[in-house]
Amino acid sequence: MYTNAMSQNDDTTTDAQSETDLAEMTGTLADVSDALDTLSPEEIEAADDEKLAELRNAIRNIENAAEDTRKDTVENELKTRVEPGDSIAGLSLIEVEKTNVPDESAVIDMMRSAGRLPENVMEVKAGKVEDLAAEAEGITTEPLGTYSYTYFASQ
Repeated sequence: MYTNAMSQNDDTTTDAQSETDLAEMTGTLADVSDALDTLSPEEIEAADDEKLAELRNAIRNIENAAEDTRKDTVENELKTRVEPGDSIAGLSLIEVEKTNVPDESAVIDMMRSAGRLPENVMEVKAGKVEDLAAEAEGITTEPLGTYSYTYFASQ
């Protein structure tokens, strides 16, 4: 993967060479993006099943490699250079703090002590209901709904 080549700078590689390599890689990625954008529905429809599956797998591999490199290498390095709230080249580093509930039983006790029903603020998870229904009498999965979806998995 390209990230290894970038991260393993030896003494013979200059900063100018690294910048050139990075510029070339950026250009290549832009070319790949442009090529994908030019695929027409007619080309897709005309492709045989094997070629269509190969195209899907190639695009998926690009997607996975791009996401890994973006998250694990590029964004990690950017975070060392950009402060939260700052922007660079159209990117903003946003810092978000979310509240969580590390002690659910304490919250339930607090709500009951305040005369409130904790059920009013709790999320019901279908998987947990199914688990309980398999173990406990009187609990069924009857109120649960279902949905379906399809996806491709790489082998």
